[in-house]
Amino acid sequence: MLFLYRTFEFDLTHIYELLYGKTCSLQDTSTSTSDPIPLVTRTILSPILKRVFSREEFPQTRFVYLIGPTCVGKGFLIRLLLTMTLRILIRCGLIRHGIISFGDIIKDLLETNPRFKAAYGAMVKAGDLIPDHEAILIFETKIDELARSGMPNLIIVDGFCRSPKQIMFAVDNGYLAHGDKVFMIEADESTCLARFMHRCENKPDGRNRIDAELPTFHKRYREHQAISPKLRELFRESDCIVTEVDGNPDIQTVIFPKVDTLLEDDIVEALKGQRYVAMTVSV
Repeated sequence: MLFLYRTFEFDLTHIYELLYGKTCSLQDTSTSTSDPIPLVTRTILSPILKRVFSREEFPQTRFVYLIGPTCVGKGFLIRLLLTMTLRILIRCGLIRHGIISFGDIIKDLLETNPRFKAAYGAMVKAGDLIPDHEAILIFETKIDELARSGMPNLIIVDGFCRSPKQIMFAVDNGYLAHGDKVFMIEADESTCLARFMHRCENKPDGRNRIDAELPTFHKRYREHQAISPKLRELFRESDCIVTEVDGNPDIQTVIFPKVDTLLEDDIVEALKGQRYVAMTVSV
């Protein structure tokens, strides 16, 4: 099969058809929906479709993870980070950055991929996380997309490393290593609830989100509280820098300045670091 692939330059769709006797779109294989075969296909083809990212290939890249319960303000915090000094450096081309927001990715998949919605729409609506193997595959795919277009010096991640399995995967594969930072942002349920209600009332699509229901909010908040001690333990066992952040105060006037200050060293390193160019990946 390697010979066929390299000789005729078959893409993943052709190989899938050869293996399983039915067609499959490339989008289906990259996101892995209700049909588990796309993930199996990628596993079988792993010697061919090797992951683009490695810590050895991109040693200058820093990962910053924002971890916390639903509606603690992680998305708003990212927007603030990108509107201040960092934004100027990005616009001047001095820093290449990447944002991976799992909430936005899942929302987009639910709206654009019928098979993904059929498999996980009810799960997300009920307040459950998608399975770890799906989250890992999506994360890998998004990182490789960034690498192909020119690996960022700084990647901010919201919504990954939310389970022990995801953290162990990140550590084992170089996505969570020495110098990377994790901000554990915790807030009272009442604080997060107030922010949840604000989002529902004030965002254009706030009430139309698939997870915009009170039972979903409470379930997600309490499940995070139950698992966060284990996540904290695993983070501290890794080589990353873990910072505890009180998420109850105002995000813009209190939390943002603290996080912004703690990222100053990373921004300086990104300024001094290598500028990764877009790459052509042959498979």
